[in-house]
Amino acid sequence: MIFTFRRYPLLLAALLLCLATVSCGKNASEKLTIATGSKSGSFYKAGQSLARVMNATGRYDVSVLAGEGSVQNLKLIQEGKADLAIIQGDVFSSGNERSVTQLFREVLHILVRSDSGVESIDDFKGHKVCIGSSGSGMARTNGRVLAHFGIGPDSYTLCDTPFTESINMLSDGKVDAIMLVTGVFSPAVGKAVRSGDVRYVSIGDSGPGSETESLSIRYPYYKPFQIPKRLFGERPTKPVSTISVQTTLISKGDLPEDIAYELARLVYHNWGSISLESGVNVISNDNLNPGAFSLPLHEGAAGFFDRRHPGFLERYAEVIALCLTALTGLVSLLIAFVRIMRRRSKNLLDNFFSRVNDIYGTLSVDRGLDELRDLRRRVFQIRSDAFSKLIEEKLEADESFRILQDEIGQVLRELDRRIRSEGKDAK
Repeated sequence: MIFTFRRYPLLLAALLLCLATVSCGKNASEKLTIATGSKSGSFYKAGQSLARVMNATGRYDVSVLAGEGSVQNLKLIQEGKADLAIIQGDVFSSGNERSVTQLFREVLHILVRSDSGVESIDDFKGHKVCIGSSGSGMARTNGRVLAHFGIGPDSYTLCDTPFTESINMLSDGKVDAIMLVTGVFSPAVGKAVRSGDVRYVSIGDSGPGSETESLSIRYPYYKPFQIPKRLFGERPTKPVSTISVQTTLISKGDLPEDIAYELARLVYHNWGSISLESGVNVISNDNLNPGAFSLPLHEGAAGFFDRRHPGFLERYAEVIALCLTALTGLVSLLIAFVRIMRRRSKNLLDNFFSRVNDIYGTLSVDRGLDELRDLRRRVFQIRSDAFSKLIEEKLEADESFRILQDEIGQVLRELDRRIRSEGKDAK
């Protein structure tokens, strides 16, 4: 029976529907939303760069949400309004959110008016200090730092204003100091510092036993950091001791593993371009420490990072190379030993062949009966000596040994023939 689709129109329709579904599935882009921060901050710029990298693959359609930062971003994921988010590494959650990859380190910038008498954080008491929006990750970080210096909530003010507006408030004299957690090379901070209207204040000294080290011991997610001299033109005039905190790309808990894997891969391979475009120093993830995340690492992302961990051969490459070198040397010695033994065996065989040929050469002239019998005895001795060396394993029962035995047998047969002939003549 000849099969034709004309006889099975329903089957043809089903097949076409399957093909259309597969084709649409291949062309569809995964829609994702990433929650960031204020449009003038590093979160938003990094989110835009990451969205560009993801959208360039043609497999994703990523939109960027501006907002208030870490705490709100976490809430957006919990409410299902965002799939991804950027948060500070000191923000925690008991939900099912997951870390995807580390991004960059943000730095605490402590700025005061240049004409103020504030020289250290201890001088903040009694002054109006802006530490960030209510409930923001920045406000939490700054609150911890101030509490470390014994400065309570009654000594500072929460500023529910955009990032750049808080800097304007400082320049206009509406506040005495501001504490900003943002990228080290923040354009907004740089503009204010270059103007000369504001200046930096350090968190104490740097080095062992300093306030920054004390903070990092008390809060392990904070690391001592030095804002370098002349970062913004002529300012600051000396290095500024402060702290930094890691930022993390997180996701909803049910984000598919293949997408989390791809996100980790894209950041790893594009950290340079993301850094240049967003103005933040994205961490290259060469020395990723999953224990440094405030949220558990997504299994899909872990799959990517685990594949870069050195396997058995990489971990023990030097040991294996040393063993192979030693084995090569041992094999070379063994080969040399075998060659020496074969040379000795050949020399022994050559000696036996020479003795047999000498006896055979004496038969070119007539010999008496006694001489023939003596030659026969010498040939038997050669055969006996050869078998003794064989038993001692100084000779091998190879083709050369068999040829020697054939020659010995040939000489013996010739000697036996002549001995019989001489015996008849003697009678």
